[in-house]
Amino acid sequence: NVITAPNSPKPAANAVTATIDVGDTPMALALTPDGSKAYVANQETSSVSVIDTGSNTVIATIAVGSFPYGVAVNPAGTRAYVTNSGGDTVSVINTATNAVIATIAVGDTPRGVAVNPAGSRTYVANVFSDTASVINTATNTVAIATAVGDQPQAVAVSSDGATVYVTNTVGDSVSVINAATNTVAGTISVGNGPEGVAVNSAGTRV
Repeated sequence: NVITAPNSPKPAANAVTATIDVGDTPMALALTPDGSKAYVANQETSSVSVIDTGSNTVIATIAVGSFPYGVAVNPAGTRAYVTNSGGDTVSVINTATNAVIATIAVGDTPRGVAVNPAGSRTYVANVFSDTASVINTATNTVAIATAVGDQPQAVAVSSDGATVYVTNTVGDSVSVINAATNTVAGTISVGNGPEGVAVNSAGTRV
């Protein structure tokens, strides 16, 4: 976001309007729902930078676990979840105070992370344990670890919260999880080494 004076020229479209220094080796970024803040996972400095998007400045730096890789913010904008790939944990950040309020043990080398639309569950892809951890966000505990494909990397949740999709980078597939039962309802073969994944708003395409 760029703030301009009333009579100043508007920034050019599709142009870089700011460059913001964060921690060493930033890996992932997530915005709060209102777009006012961005949370950046800095792998080499084991920290999260909090950016005020109105001023394009870092307003806080939060120490998290070892080698943070993924970050997601819940729909209410009250919590940020950071996967610590070197510590096999997830750090839970209170976005009002920018403090870590919980550290949750998950599987081996967590990377991808996503929160369901209700904010009641957080899903984490654990690369070397071939599982997706399901975190109960009310208690900050792992409810279950669902076995998926070979080396899961990324995770996405459908807009109705009913289905979770996990990319398996070595398995060349996507696991489709029924969120009501936390079981794999199907496995879809895709291209070589799938990593990122997203679902359209209608839930008809992945």
